[in-house]
Amino acid sequence: MNARCISCRCLWAIALLLISPSTRAQEDDFEDGNDTGWTQYKPLGTFATATYSVTGGAYSLACTPSTNTAAGPARCAALRQADSYGSFCAMVDIVNFGSPAEEEASVGILARVQPGPGLGTTNGYVFTYQTESQDVEINRIDSEDPTNISGTIDVALQQGTAYRMIFFGVGSYLEGRIYDKSDLSTPLVTAVAIDFTYTQGTGGLLIFSNGNTRCSATFDNYSANDGTNPLLAIAATDSNLFVSWDAGRGLGRTLEASSNLEQWETLTALTTTGGSTQYTEPIVPAVRRRFFRLRLGPPPP
Repeated sequence: MNARCISCRCLWAIALLLISPSTRAQEDDFEDGNDTGWTQYKPLGTFATATYSVTGGAYSLACTPSTNTAAGPARCAALRQADSYGSFCAMVDIVNFGSPAEEEASVGILARVQPGPGLGTTNGYVFTYQTESQDVEINRIDSEDPTNISGTIDVALQQGTAYRMIFFGVGSYLEGRIYDKSDLSTPLVTAVAIDFTYTQGTGGLLIFSNGNTRCSATFDNYSANDGTNPLLAIAATDSNLFVSWDAGRGLGRTLEASSNLEQWETLTALTTTGGSTQYTEPIVPAVRRRFFRLRLGPPPP
């Protein structure tokens, strides 16, 4: 392509928003029939029975009621053994959850969990759906004590319907979404919180009883990465400008352009090859400024 760095051209100024280098991703579709790579987190010990099983390519967690009310209600989790992120994007499919009439459960994604989780010591964040009250919220967890930092947003999910749950964070900004898997274009619900108590940590899956009933849920297609911040690459020839990024990580993105940082246009003439998405446009000498940004979009199919 005979490309050269666009920053060397005096006629163009490029603004790159939401950029950072990429790091490794964690994925598990459970097709191997086991939960290798996960740590089974059982804070109640002998006070409750937590079970973990992989059947039919899906991961099921369940916990019996706690026999010690001082230790708190039924709960258990599965934590990733290797991933630790500051900026993060975690996704999982909720295949099923226990009957709301019988299980007053919270089901969701943990993020930025600090080292040394356990009974009365777990710190981090969690985005959950409450099966009985039919709502979602983001909580900060301090020594296993949750604090609602997003408010409560109503949404009714149906038992036995597959949903995609997403939890991502950049700095102090945290956002949780739930999509119907039959339509990944528009979220059913979105929760937002601002908090920077915990800046980095591991992730995982959680079930928690709000009434010390039995709780259970089945998950599939888990992935986590720092994919909220792709690295944009800019290059140019004498006649064309090229903008590209890694499209295979995290949420989808919409590329937008502006000449004044006020009016933005969506760029749709994109090509994707080998996981990299590229946009090409001719250089117009009369246009002295050109800015680009990526907006977070829907999850991958």
